[in-house]
Amino acid sequence: MSSIRFKNVTKSFGAKEVIRDIDIAVDDGEFLVLLGPSGCGKSTLLRMLAGLESISGGEIVVSERRVDQLPPGQRDMAFVYAGGAGIDQRRRNRRRRATGRPIAAWPA
Repeated sequence: MSSIRFKNVTKSFGAKEVIRDIDIAVDDGEFLVLLGPSGCGKSTLLRMLAGLESISGGEIVVSERRVDQLPPGQRDMAFVYAGGAGIDQRRRNRRRRATGRPIAAWPA
């Protein structure tokens, strides 16, 4: 396992600052959940950690090693988008139940 530190991390797209002075520490064995509305920076933060998005300021440190200046392939990490597929399936099932017909009888 690894520790992760965001130290005063900022991200700007041109003049628009989208992430400002983020300080997060996740120690070995801890679990972090990012919650927030669409567009608040959750995915951008993860993309910066993985190296898919550059940072505008601050530092990202993983296991006492600064990684924000490394290319993605040298960071030894990845993430998978969960997307909204589960939400869509629940909506379809709710509509199907509302008709009174069995869920298994309907195509996806």
